[in-house]
Amino acid sequence: MKQTNILINLRPATLLAGLLLLLPVARSLADSTQYLYVSDLRSGLWKVSTADGSASFINAAGGGIGMTSDPDGNVYLAQPSGRIMKIDPDNNMTTHLSGLNSNPVYASGSAGWTASAPFGLTRDLFGNFYYTAYFLNDETGKSKDHNPKYFGGSFKIAPDNTITAWDNPLPYPYFMTSDQIGNIYLDGFGSGGILWQYDQSGAGSKTVRGTQRSCHGFTLDSQGNIYASCISYYGWVDSKNPSKVQSPNALWEIPVGGTEAILLDPTGFLGHPGAPVMDAAGNLYVADDHFNSLDPGSQQAGVIYKYSPPKDGGQWTKKVLVSGPELYDTISKQTKSFIQPFYMVITPAIPLPGQPTHVTQTSLSSTSASISWTPPSGTANVNGYHVFRATNADGPYSCLNLLALATGTTFTDVKRAAGTAYYYKVAAVNSAGTGDASNDSQLTKK
Repeated sequence: MKQTNILINLRPATLLAGLLLLLPVARSLADSTQYLYVSDLRSGLWKVSTADGSASFINAAGGGIGMTSDPDGNVYLAQPSGRIMKIDPDNNMTTHLSGLNSNPVYASGSAGWTASAPFGLTRDLFGNFYYTAYFLNDETGKSKDHNPKYFGGSFKIAPDNTITAWDNPLPYPYFMTSDQIGNIYLDGFGSGGILWQYDQSGAGSKTVRGTQRSCHGFTLDSQGNIYASCISYYGWVDSKNPSKVQSPNALWEIPVGGTEAILLDPTGFLGHPGAPVMDAAGNLYVADDHFNSLDPGSQQAGVIYKYSPPKDGGQWTKKVLVSGPELYDTISKQTKSFIQPFYMVITPAIPLPGQPTHVTQTSLSSTSASISWTPPSGTANVNGYHVFRATNADGPYSCLNLLALATGTTFTDVKRAAGTAYYYKVAAVNSAGTGDASNDSQLTKK
């Protein structure tokens, strides 16, 4: 159950028109019920229906910050205790990994520091996890609050649970997410809210995707537009009305190809919003855990809002999907309430496809290579395949066919460099998104 609110992101943006044809969203998905897994920092973990807001309380130990998921329906939650918890489709919670609050920092200039509790969390289609953390000084036990250059960093967890530094140091690193072609996204408060895009290799691949301030989390739609929540520690400016609208806690849009933000809902600000998610029909959901400091009487704590996209050139419309006092736990048959809901993941409208297997070289020359693979089970829901290539078995892998899915089980790479060794992986795509890439990769060299 990979984070299916993120469909694509492109570099460069001129690939958009072709890629939009690549990942069609089936109309039938628009009416499918999806579920929000909501982390309440005080009460625990909840599961909420996007159809009617009905909620089930899962676990009182389920409070945390960063959340992500995998194609098998498991949800992962980063907790202040230094653990990543795993919640399976039957809502059983177990520890996936622990001890992250003592992971050594390898960044130049920050020797003698360790990472504190994990904060942002995401997972890519190659099975790697990524998380952000703030740094603690081993001697004083205090974070460098007044030196944002060394306030935090990010780490990569390989499928074998090996942890390595990924991009360190970072100024107050915060939210992370990933897309369907292997890119990772991260925002930093201490940088003034810059939103960065990476491949799986980390710091060397970093580019700026947004330059807004106080980003509190974000998602992307099928066209590559970013939707971000913000809070007013630093203040955001509406690029269309810079002198009129400043620093509201609200949802903003960063159009594809740009870095400036446009206020999504000029008629209603939020209190303390977490990261938004998007469903198959293009609706946005955001949890709000505080009263609005600009207008305390206008909001209430413990609310999930649903934003429906504009029709016929109109505005986004906002309504309350569920609010704290209205929640009835269908498991315990008791009334419970949201206290501080913050981050969420959303289930796909239909199951994501499984992993292709038996990636095999079928022909090879100095300038081209053909590979084949065995499709995953249940191929009736597979629209086609992404093919990825790397010069190292561990990546980073880049997608070779952004503009046209492979519709069969073969692909020919015609952009090889003679004498270079290449590794290939394949991932299946359906209307809900991209499944995990194949475990096996084919090495070719000539």
